[in-house]
Amino acid sequence: MQKVESGGHVPVMAPLVRELLLGNGGSRYFDCTVGGGGHAKALLSAADRPLELYGIDRDPSAIEVAAERLKGLPGVHLRTGNFADLADHARLWDLDRVDGIFADLGQSSLQLDDPERGFSFMSDGPLDLRYDRLTGTTAAEVVNTLPQGELARIIRIYGEERRAGHVAAGIVRNRPLERTSQLARIVRECCPGRYTEKSLARVFLSLRNYVNGDLDHLKRFLDAALGLLRSGGRLVVISYDSLQDRSVKSFFRLRAQSCTCPPDAAICVCSGRPELVIMTKKPVRPDREEVAANRRSRSALLRCAEKV
Repeated sequence: MQKVESGGHVPVMAPLVRELLLGNGGSRYFDCTVGGGGHAKALLSAADRPLELYGIDRDPSAIEVAAERLKGLPGVHLRTGNFADLADHARLWDLDRVDGIFADLGQSSLQLDDPERGFSFMSDGPLDLRYDRLTGTTAAEVVNTLPQGELARIIRIYGEERRAGHVAAGIVRNRPLERTSQLARIVRECCPGRYTEKSLARVFLSLRNYVNGDLDHLKRFLDAALGLLRSGGRLVVISYDSLQDRSVKSFFRLRAQSCTCPPDAAICVCSGRPELVIMTKKPVRPDREEVAANRRSRSALLRCAEKV
């Protein structure tokens, strides 16, 4: 059964992540969403050879927790930062190539379990949703200032919520909103029925994606990761919603193509070569035992590709 780390932190599909990353015989790895350090610790503790682990996270409090969890383990390097800026972090650490790169795109237990962060509709707290509380715009500022049409677009595009228009109208009618409980009440009123909880999750997801620029940063990260991997290096990404997974899937498929010419081209003129070999033809999900032990893992989708 999946081991629960102190503080409620459970690294999702840690044995598989460890197997995929260590399977190429490398020694230098990037954990680009180090969070509470669960995956990093699993990787370092199981290795049969010395490793160098470079970890970054946008949340300064996560870096503090990871530093404590990984204390005493050799080869650990940590820094606060955005994984979209992976190339910059590699330069700061004087790295030109690494053997593996990992990113867990889910929210850490540190964020979900702290009501003051505003990530969960299950508890009352300030409507914040920022990974780094020192910069950027809060979710409260978004819902209280944007026009109804723009709010509907955000909820529809970034959360894939079908009743986005109803929710946006409800938000505008009840402004100003400052607490997660206020937003949750509006969503429940606008989206009654058996799918209310899913609508709540989608609305909060849409605001989190928008406030933090998640999808744009993911695209930048994937490009940077491919450039940093050595030949034979592996990229492992765990997603938790369809928007994230589609972005990873599309990137892997595009970079695994040998020809990028238009479909109607008579002959190949691009002289293209595949940059990746996809190791997971379909996303890998946690098994029943892991989901039973850690409910937050139930929506996880793991994909892995190896650089040619």
